[in-house]
Amino acid sequence: MNVFLRKWKKYFVLAGMMSCLINLLQLTFSFYMFAIYGSVVQSFSYTTLYSITIIAVFCLAFLAVFSLLRSRLLHACGIALEQSLGKDVMHSMVTAMSGPAKRSYQQGLADVSTLRSFLSTDALFAVFDIPWAPLYLVLIFFFHPTLGLLALGGGIVTLGLTLLQDHLTRHRLARANNLALEGRRFMETMLKNAEVVNAMGMGGAVYSRFDEKNTDILYNQTVASRYAGLAQSVIKSIQVLMNVMIYGAGALFVIVQGFDPGMMIAASIIMGQAISPFMRALFGAKTIAQARDAYNRLHGFSRLMARKTPTMQLPVPQGALLAENVFFAIGGRFVLQQVSLALEPGEFLGLVGPNGAGKTTFGKVALGIWPAIMGSVRLDGVDIFRWDKAELGPYLGYVPQEVQLFPATVAENIARLGQPDMVEVERVCAEVGIAELVAALPQGYETQVGGKDGVTFSGGQKQRIGLARALYGSPRLLVLDEPNSNLDEEGEAHLIQVLERIHQARSATCIMITHKVELLRMVDKMLMLQNGRVAHYGTRNEVLEAIARTHQPVRPQHSGVVLRGANAAEKGKE
Repeated sequence: MNVFLRKWKKYFVLAGMMSCLINLLQLTFSFYMFAIYGSVVQSFSYTTLYSITIIAVFCLAFLAVFSLLRSRLLHACGIALEQSLGKDVMHSMVTAMSGPAKRSYQQGLADVSTLRSFLSTDALFAVFDIPWAPLYLVLIFFFHPTLGLLALGGGIVTLGLTLLQDHLTRHRLARANNLALEGRRFMETMLKNAEVVNAMGMGGAVYSRFDEKNTDILYNQTVASRYAGLAQSVIKSIQVLMNVMIYGAGALFVIVQGFDPGMMIAASIIMGQAISPFMRALFGAKTIAQARDAYNRLHGFSRLMARKTPTMQLPVPQGALLAENVFFAIGGRFVLQQVSLALEPGEFLGLVGPNGAGKTTFGKVALGIWPAIMGSVRLDGVDIFRWDKAELGPYLGYVPQEVQLFPATVAENIARLGQPDMVEVERVCAEVGIAELVAALPQGYETQVGGKDGVTFSGGQKQRIGLARALYGSPRLLVLDEPNSNLDEEGEAHLIQVLERIHQARSATCIMITHKVELLRMVDKMLMLQNGRVAHYGTRNEVLEAIARTHQPVRPQHSGVVLRGANAAEKGKE
């Protein structure tokens, strides 16, 4: 944000200079009326009337030009702001949402849009015009000190009410905005779980919670609106009162002192122009408050981004993975403790353990999605979390437990939203056995996924497409989290075939989180986690034998796998 402000500082200064000219030109009507009553009416001069009218028209034309230029300049600043920060904010949102807490600067793009829109609103123009209000008051002092004091008193009261309204409404509006954001998140969660809500009769509870949040939002907005409405009403009344007092005092001075009537009228008009920016700022108070909050959040985000150190370009990874004393915690609770392992390029690791043992967590730490709070995971000797994701990503493959597809074509989904290499796309589709499925789609690989006119896939089909996406580009490190959980027999057979090919070719290092014997048969090493700690680690046969000797208690979904594997190992020894 600071970089953007430094770059565009001169343009904001230029907008300020234009505001100076605009405010000077806004005096055109005041001086026009002064000349009419002070000269034309008394002299009955047509020439003077024509002359000052032509001058006034030219001044008003320049006023329109400068107002347009200021508007265009600030609009260009808004577009530049979005182009400058939009990409970084989006990157931050995606990165943070992949973290364990699923928290990020979620309103980041909305804040950028809010600031961009604010730079084109009349509320910002009012902010630029407010500093010139004292000029109008000083000018009235030149007309007559008493009129100047009246105008100054009205200006001080107006400014005080403006600041008071901001103080009374700022926190209310901020709370309403935060509650509205929470409400949107709540509704997004409920809509994602609409089937569960309807099936289990949870609608009443959902509606009740929504109504509670919405009531709080409406209350804060209503209170803020009442304060703002009261301040605006008082200021309007003061504005009319000041006009009455200026006209009354001016008329008195005309009678007593022979004061020029033109100056009286001009002073009244100038007083209205002095108060006008405050009125516009009051009407735009909500917009200003939203822009201020958005700026503060963006400023904090930009400072965080500025602290990030640039990464150096590294060679293509070979797949040697080393985890040393890895600790990881969520919410103050350790999920992983002192987990260590070493995999040579091309080795396969079977990761097993009961539910909640930390298997999925370790898979994400191993990919560099989540950072270890102590210890490290290194790929070819480099801390994988600190490796630039854009550089490393093409060499990683990941199949999560729940595969999600993007609103793009099938080919683009498999090609990781990049420009598809159709030869590579067709190769991985054939390997995972979805070539016929894709060929049967309306537009084949160009079929749109999701959206209004796109196709939807079953859980098993999405998992196979996700596997194809993971294998696209021949990655050097694969992490497969229950890769066959939604597959039928045919899909599982294709999965085994492609993994056997990769294993034989030693083309990728692979971590498989699974409890299936068929997949564990091909692994070189096994790691069993229990309560986040290493229960057993070594070659496949060593771990299976250790489990068999210690009769390691595991949950039912794993016990059949491990014990059958142990028996198989014992039979192999015989």
